[in-house]
Formats: sequence, C-alpha cells, structure tokens
Amino acid sequence: MKVASINCEPDDQRCAREYEAVGEFKKAAGIYEKLLKSYANPVPLLDRLMILYRRLKMYDQEIAVISKAIAIHEQHYKPRKLTNDRAKRISKYLGIALGIADEKGSVYFRPEEVLKLEKRKRIAENRRDMEIDTKK
Repeated sequence: MKVASINCEPDDQRCAREYEAVGEFKKAAGIYEKLLKSYANPVPLLDRLMILYRRLKMYDQEIAVISKAIAIHEQHYKPRKLTNDRAKRISKYLGIALGIADEKGSVYFRPEEVLKLEKRKRIAENRRDMEIDTKK
C-alpha cells in the first residue's frame, strides 16, 4: 500500500490526525507523545493515544496512557479542603444524604470518566495477557 505524502508541521495535532487517516499509526502516536509535553489539557491527546496503541496492539503503552488519564481525572475531581467548620459540617451531611459519603463523611464517589478508564484498563490488561499466553 502506498501512502500519499503528508505536508504538515510535525508538532501539529492536525498532522497526527492526517497520519491516522492514512493508517500511519506509529507516526501519529509519536506526534501525540510530543504534543503531550506542551498541552495544558492533555486528556483529548491521551484518548487518541489509547486508541492508537490499541490498534497497534501495544498494550503496555496503552495501559500506561490509561493510568496517566486516570490520575488526571482523579486530581480534577479531588475534594477540596474546606477551612470553614460550618461548610465542612454541611458538606459532610450533604454527602451522606446524597449517598456519596460514608457515615464518617469520607467521599467514595468515583467519577464516570474514571470508571470508564478503569474498565478500559482491565480490557487492555486482559488482551495483553491473552497475547502473552498465545506466544508461549
């Protein structure tokens, strides 16, 4: 299969998308990896990398990217420390009433994005393990 030449800047997300469109997944993944270092919100890039690594059957890299995305989402949804005692008390009782905290007020809410990523990680781990078993 002959691939048409792509004219674009090597550090451009559009360029990575074009490489994806023509089936050059390794080149696209390389560009996304470079872009991760300079983006303030890397979540969309991590999503693309997860897809590319799955297509390339590079499960260890996919799992690493998923773990990075989980850490970012958990940091985003991390409960803030309240300094006002009244606000703490109200937040505790509200959390208990809504069912997102236990009797002590410890929050056990898991964001939907994190749950999806954890499921995706388990699937990637299973695929990796199956691939290892077939090589034996």
